[in-house]
Amino acid sequence: MVSEDECQNVQHQPTVHASTPSDQSNIEEYSVYKVWQKRTIILAAAVAGFFSPLSSTIYLPALTTLADAEHVSNSLINLTITSYLVSVN
Repeated sequence: MVSEDECQNVQHQPTVHASTPSDQSNIEEYSVYKVWQKRTIILAAAVAGFFSPLSSTIYLPALTTLADAEHVSNSLINLTITSYLVSVN
């Protein structure tokens, strides 16, 4: 059994309960990344997402020209765009 003296010596840590939105503003957010690192990651993802449709838009009108230049059928050139889209997505 624990005596009263031992109970008084115990230090309790304050407990933060976030039950309402106003209480949640008191909780400190933590992240491994710094703000500039988060922004760089978002920028890189946005640029990568932009180049996929851009490159396919540039590539599609040139398919017949590429087929003529490489002396292959349009079906084989279409296979290149299919494999490109599968690998990008």
